[in-house]
Amino acid sequence: MEKIIFFFIKLYFKIVSAIAPKFASKQAIYLFQKPSRRAYKDNEIDFYNKAKHFTVNYKEEVLDAYEIGSENKKLVIIVHGWASNIGRLSKIAFRLEKEGYRVIGMNFPAHANSKLKQTNMVYAKNALVTLFKQLEIKDPFSIVTHSFGSGVSAFALAETQLKCEKIVFLTSANRIENIFLDFKKMVSLGEKTYQYVVAEMEKIVDFKLEKFNVVDILENVKYDKLLIIHDKFDKMLPYTNALEIKEKARDCELMSLENKGHSGMLFIEEVIEKVVDFLK
Repeated sequence: MEKIIFFFIKLYFKIVSAIAPKFASKQAIYLFQKPSRRAYKDNEIDFYNKAKHFTVNYKEEVLDAYEIGSENKKLVIIVHGWASNIGRLSKIAFRLEKEGYRVIGMNFPAHANSKLKQTNMVYAKNALVTLFKQLEIKDPFSIVTHSFGSGVSAFALAETQLKCEKIVFLTSANRIENIFLDFKKMVSLGEKTYQYVVAEMEKIVDFKLEKFNVVDILENVKYDKLLIIHDKFDKMLPYTNALEIKEKARDCELMSLENKGHSGMLFIEEVIEKVVDFLK
């Protein structure tokens, strides 16, 4: 059924892009900023049942955040990916709690139980900055992020200038422009429609997409060490993203996986062990 729906989406944009490119661009932007949602899985429900719930007063709405572990323990912020939720990192979170960490995570706008329908990297960054400020972080802390959350976290850390002791990217994009180019190809946008999309999105996020690279943002982040874990055959974010970041980022280590999956890695013991060892 999903393949059939996707076929008609591509066909629709191919036709409308040719007839009314500006109209098509508005619909494409809405689709691009609208993450899909699904029912929580059992392991995610278990996390929400066990974690302490609190709220973050983001400017658009009140967001849900969760905490496990003692307040006097060393802090680790966990950050989820696109079309996901913080419970997706439950196995990592529970292991970190067992190792003696205080673990805090938040569901992004337009994700999980959020009433918002659309979001993007800038809005998610603003929400994460709000969480940082609400927590009044003073001591060095660490952050473990997945996929979309990696770029968001780098963006937020660069803006706040907080000292982050260790950063873990469980996959990451690098060149944000490539995400838009992939979207263009995925839904069959015409060139004129795509240019409208780029122009409008640059107004929304207030930066040039071609100049927005995660590895460049990291130059303005205060951190001690960075670990990237990425599957060589990742179908969501190509492995080349990790190689680009590794080549330029300071104090960066790359752990390469094979056939573990973009999200599947979050549940693999060797990945969890590596994250724990790295944070020690």
